[in-house]
Amino acid sequence: MKYVISLLCCILLIEIIYFNRADISEPSQTPAAPDKSLGLDEATDTKEQAYFDIELQHPDREHSERLNAILAKLRDEYMRSKSDAALARVGDLYICYGYHLEALQIFHDLSQHPKPPDAVMFGLALCLDSLGHYQQAISAYRQLIASERDDYDKKLLRHRIAELLLINGETDLALEAFITNYPFPSSLARSIRILLHQNKFDEAQLAFKKLLQAPGVGESIEIIQFNNLAKRLYDKELASVEYGKYRSSIYSYQAIDKFSEMLQDHYGLLYIDLFLPMVRQIPEYQQVMSSFSARINFTEGLGNDEVIAAGEKIFHSNNCVVCHGQDLYGKVAPNLRDDFWLCDGTAASIFDTITYGSPKNTMPSHQFTLDPMAVYKVTCYILNLNRSTDKTDEGKTVRGKAAEGKYLPPGVK
Repeated sequence: MKYVISLLCCILLIEIIYFNRADISEPSQTPAAPDKSLGLDEATDTKEQAYFDIELQHPDREHSERLNAILAKLRDEYMRSKSDAALARVGDLYICYGYHLEALQIFHDLSQHPKPPDAVMFGLALCLDSLGHYQQAISAYRQLIASERDDYDKKLLRHRIAELLLINGETDLALEAFITNYPFPSSLARSIRILLHQNKFDEAQLAFKKLLQAPGVGESIEIIQFNNLAKRLYDKELASVEYGKYRSSIYSYQAIDKFSEMLQDHYGLLYIDLFLPMVRQIPEYQQVMSSFSARINFTEGLGNDEVIAAGEKIFHSNNCVVCHGQDLYGKVAPNLRDDFWLCDGTAASIFDTITYGSPKNTMPSHQFTLDPMAVYKVTCYILNLNRSTDKTDEGKTVRGKAAEGKYLPPGVK
């Protein structure tokens, strides 16, 4: 899970983040007792500097310098104020760039203080989750669910708990958690598959009928897959469905995208509205605020077969085909092989769209699920395939989804 949980946007969410941070209580006088199973250090006065004993790295050199300048300012703020709020921002920065182990030490220590805020527990849960400490992550998620505040989607958190129980081999507990999370469609879909494999056809059939009635089921091709599985295992369908209707979307895995969106709302906004303004106050970095994607050399990647092959593998292993199609001719999402683009069609804009998403076009962010080098490879794969595809004089493909967006022939890119 190296790049998992390692993705921007409204004033309400910014206010939520700041409200949580402002409520963080002052440090307890008693040093935190670490969970020994996590291999964390004892909380001591001498450990403060260790929170910052790290050099943040990024594929783009100027971006690395910027990140470490942010870290230096956060360190100075914390050393001056000794406030938990300042330390929590350091943990947030580490999570933004995949330094989950370093963030875990911070959020674990902060969670030992009386009544830690939800933002701390959310950071702790994400770190535990990404590092494979599933039982402890489940406990942290449950504490968030029990909170009186509703800053995080509790049905999505319950679904994640069920997934972790399943990963941990606790299938019966996972099934119960999925079923009780009704009417969340992803949970229903997961429960159907488990029930079918547990020889519980009648219960699976009941859950299947509930799924058909759930809001937003739309055209999920998984409906057909469930019937096919039932026919293979029991020689009968769960229910009669209109086969021409269901063409796209896999509901069992939609929660992954929704979880990514929740991370984007929390950490993406925090990065843009808190960390970047801090760097703008540093004179020597005022000239490097443009996106690093504009400075990456995509030409090298487009001429490198290994980069393109790696990009293809990443594209096909991250559910991109669910929306864009197995051959990138489009499905729910646009055809990527014609010369029509919803972004400006340049390598940098494609890179940024994959990274940050496009909410108006329902494109999810991958900022916290794919690291920058992975996005770079996917961008090169898409552009290479696009430029090698035969098109009409109008820039359209002979087959595939109808053109969407603005016509931008290769010469304009």
